[in-house]
Amino acid sequence: LIIMWAAYAIGVGAQGIWDYDERAIGLYSAFLTAGTAVALFFFATQLFDAYGNAVAIGLTAATLVLSVVAGMVFFYLTVPFTVLRLVSGWFLLVGSIAVTGIGWSIITTIIEVTKP
Repeated sequence: LIIMWAAYAIGVGAQGIWDYDERAIGLYSAFLTAGTAVALFFFATQLFDAYGNAVAIGLTAATLVLSVVAGMVFFYLTVPFTVLRLVSGWFLLVGSIAVTGIGWSIITTIIEVTKP
């Protein structure tokens, strides 16, 4: 999942450097949405038994938010409606804050658990 998102970020950066059309970024995010949805399904079905509820809920929630964000980028950039600009912008802002909050909650829980 991390490698997929990193490759997408590199592709977006290359797209911006070479000044290509933004619609291709939307098309690439369709593959990113599908891959993140597969990871979401895996985390939701397989992690409860192996790692417990806290890890499974944290990773499932983060992948759900990332899947929605990638889907919004797909719909905004491939179907150029001006209304979707505001909606996808808010989804990106709130979604990134949510993923950051989930990450910080996981990090602080790990730090508390590993204290001597």
